[in-house]
Amino acid sequence: MRAALTVALMLLLPFMSLPAHAQAPAPAPTAIAAIDPEVEAITRRLLKAMRIAETSLKLMKTQMSELVQMLENGPNRMPDRAIDIIVEEMQSVAPQAIDEIVDAVVVLYAQRFTKAEMQEIAAFYETPVGQKAIRELSPLMLEASKIGQTIGQRLGQDAGQRAFARIQAEGIQMPRR
Repeated sequence: MRAALTVALMLLLPFMSLPAHAQAPAPAPTAIAAIDPEVEAITRRLLKAMRIAETSLKLMKTQMSELVQMLENGPNRMPDRAIDIIVEEMQSVAPQAIDEIVDAVVVLYAQRFTKAEMQEIAAFYETPVGQKAIRELSPLMLEASKIGQTIGQRLGQDAGQRAFARIQAEGIQMPRR
C-alpha cells in the first residue's frame, strides 16, 4: 500500500512542473521581481490571451483523472478514501501551482522576447484568428506528434534491421545478456 502511495505521489510531481515539456528548472521566485513591471504586465496580457493558466489547469485535471484510474484499476488498488484524500490534497495546491507556473512562464517569455515583440504576439492572440490558433495548435501538435511517432517507429525498425544486418556481415560480436 505504501509503495502504491509513493508511486502515486511521484506520478503527480510532473503535474506540479507544467508545462510538461519544460526541462529547465523553474526560475526562482525572485526572478519575477527583476522584470520591468511594464514588461511583466505585457507578458501577463500575452499569457492570458494564450490561456496558459486554463491550459495548465486542464492538463492537471487530465493527469489527475489518469492517476485516479491507475490507482483504482492497478494491481495494488488503493482504497477509495485514500484516493479521495490524494485528489483533495492535489486540488488544494492547484491554484498555487497555476500561479507559480504563470510566474515562471512570465520570466521565460521576458527573457526571450522584447517588449515590442510581446505586444505584437499578444495583439495577434487577442484576434479571432489568434484565438483559433490557440484552440487548434494543441490538438494539431498532438496529432502531428502521433504521426511523427508512427513514422519514427517504422523508420527506426528499418534502420535497426539494416544496422543488425551490417553488424552481422562485419562479424562484430555482440555481448550476450
